Formats: sequence, structure tokens, C-alpha cells
Amino acid sequence: MALMLRTPSRSSPKVRRLAKSAPDYGEQVVTILVGPKKKAFTVYEKVITKASGFFEEELDREFKMSRERTVSLPNDTPEVFSVYKHWLYSHAIFSQMTEAQNKKQSWKEFTLLSDTYMFGEKIQDSDFKDAVLDSLIEKAMEEVQYPSHILPAIYEGTQDGSPLRRFMVDFFAWHGYGGLLTGKNLNGDFGNPELRGDLLRALLAVRDENPSLSWTEMMKYAPYVAGTCTYHDHNASETPCYKTKYKI
Repeated sequence: MALMLRTPSRSSPKVRRLAKSAPDYGEQVVTILVGPKKKAFTVYEKVITKASGFFEEELDREFKMSRERTVSLPNDTPEVFSVYKHWLYSHAIFSQMTEAQNKKQSWKEFTLLSDTYMFGEKIQDSDFKDAVLDSLIEKAMEEVQYPSHILPAIYEGTQDGSPLRRFMVDFFAWHGYGGLLTGKNLNGDFGNPELRGDLLRALLAVRDENPSLSWTEMMKYAPYVAGTCTYHDHNASETPCYKTKYKI
């Protein structure tokens, strides 16, 4: 016999979901060996191949050769792949440090996110790349900084026209200052000829388009302040933003 309440119970967040709406992860799992020490990560094959063209091709090759369902990534780091594995199941980027950690080593998250974005390019997962770039923009805007020592590695690891390059150049064009381009920085962090050319063009465009704005006012009109989709891969393929897909 069921107990019937005379009045509806107080509303609360729903924990239950329709059974038929549960995510389908499949049954087959695969092992990803990451870094020189071959740290093993286990993921559902259906999840990772749906998200990544790279893993779809690699695992298809493994299947045809009748080998174990294993992919080796000796040149990547477990820290980066861990961010990706969490993304596959949660569609969130778990990179943020504690407040105490951030005060001492804020640059570490910048480095992790930059490396993770380049990993996203390698594995051909556009939604993941867009989410990682949004995380970088979020951190840069919170701290009003972007460590310039990361720039050489990014220009070596990305192609001309890369959204990550475009954001970095925009950020330094809108938020940078003259002291960045002096002394060791000029031939060090900003020594890449492509970076110098991109930054110079962006600086001239900013001044041409906003000749009367003060330094403080300019920060309000940076392209990434209005929205980050301008740097997203989904624009080229005319597909929805990951925020729309995953209701973020």
C-alpha cells in the first residue's frame, strides 16, 4: 500500500533522470599508454572514438591488425591526457588549482592548458579544443596576464591561423605593454618571426580601429570580451558550440 501525501512535497533539485536518456558508453574498453613511462588509462572505446578522429583511426588500425586494443602516446603527458579523460565523461575542464597553489605557480595552469589545447589539435577533437581555449581565456581574463614564456612552444606546436595563436596575439595586442618587447624578451619569448609579424599586424589594427580609446577603455573592447566563439573550430564546420551541445 502506497502512502499518499495530502500536499505536494517541497520542490528540490531532481536527481533522477529518464532511464532511456542514460549515456551509452558501450561495452568495449581500450587502454591508452601515455608518456615515456607508459602510464595506463582505461576509457570506453565508443566514447573516445566518437569524440576523436585520431583515436577512431588508431583503434580501427589496431582492430584490422588483430592486436590489443591499445594506443601509445609516448610524447604526451599523463597530466594532459587526464584532463582529456575527465572531459570525455563530464564535459568540464579540470585544470584549476587551489588558491594557495595559484598564488605560487599560476603559470603552471597556463602551461597545462596550452599543452592540452595542442593535444586537442593532435587528436582532432574540436569540442575539446574549444573548451580548453575558453578555459585559457577565462584564466587570462581573471588574472589579466598570459605568461610569455609559453609563446615559443605554442608557435612551434600550432599552424598558421591557429585559434590559439589568434587569441594570444589578440591578448597581447589589447592587454600588453611596451616593456614586453625589450631586452631578453625581444629575442626570447617574442623571438619567433611569425609571432612578431602577427603581433605587429594586430597592434596596428587595434590602434587604427580605436585611435581615441584610453588604455583602460581598450581592455573593455577586446574581441574575447564579447564572446569566445570567434576562436572556436565549430565556426568552420557550421556546427553548434559545445556549450549548446552539452548544455553548459
